[in-house]
Amino acid sequence: MDPGSLLMLREHRPTILIALPSVLFGLVRAKNARREDFSSFRLLCAGGDKMPLELALEVTALSGLSVNELYGMSEIGVATINPPDGLNKAGSIGRQIVGYQISIRDDNGNELPPGAQGRLWINSPCNMVGYWGDADATRATIRDGWLDTGDVMKIDEDGYLWFCGRRKQIIVHDGSNISPQDVEEALMRHPAVAIAGVVGSLTPSMAKMSTRS
Repeated sequence: MDPGSLLMLREHRPTILIALPSVLFGLVRAKNARREDFSSFRLLCAGGDKMPLELALEVTALSGLSVNELYGMSEIGVATINPPDGLNKAGSIGRQIVGYQISIRDDNGNELPPGAQGRLWINSPCNMVGYWGDADATRATIRDGWLDTGDVMKIDEDGYLWFCGRRKQIIVHDGSNISPQDVEEALMRHPAVAIAGVVGSLTPSMAKMSTRS
C-alpha cells in the first residue's frame, strides 16, 4: 500500500470503506499506520475475495472496528452482508439481503440442509438476463430464474453463509475436498507468514493418469 493511501484517509476522513481484503491488508500493514487513521469510519466492509481471519483480527486490533464481509457478483449485485446493525459473525459473508433468495444445492440440484456444503444458487430481480452473445454459458448458469454462482457455501442455523471456495478451485486429495482458503488461513496463523496463496498441483504420476483418461 503506497503512503498516499494513508494520507488520503487522514485528509478526507471517509466514514465508510468497502474494499478488497488486499486493500485492507495494505492499510493495516502500512508503515506508520495508527488507530487515529481509522477513527472517522462508521463501517468497514470487505468483499470480492475471502477475508482471512488473521487479517480481520489485525484490522480490529489496529482500528477497533470489526469488518463486515459481504458477497456479490457482477451477475447478481450484492446479495449478502453481515448486518451493520446486527450480529457480525467473523468469517461469514453474512445473511441474504432483502429481495434475494438463496439455495444451497448438491451437484444434482437438490437443496441441502444447514451445515452441508454445496453450490450457492441465487434468485432475485437483480439477476442478469444472460451473457452477451453466449447462449451456451447462459443456459449452463441460469435455470428457471436461478443463477448458479459456482461458489461452494454452507449456511448455518441463523441464516449466515460461509464461503468454502470456488467449485473450480477445490482441491481433491485422497477422496477429500480441500478448500484452498482453509489452508491459507492455517498458514497465515504462523508468525513468520505474512500472506499465503494455495493452489492445487498435479504430481507427475497424477498427470499421466489424467492424460490416459
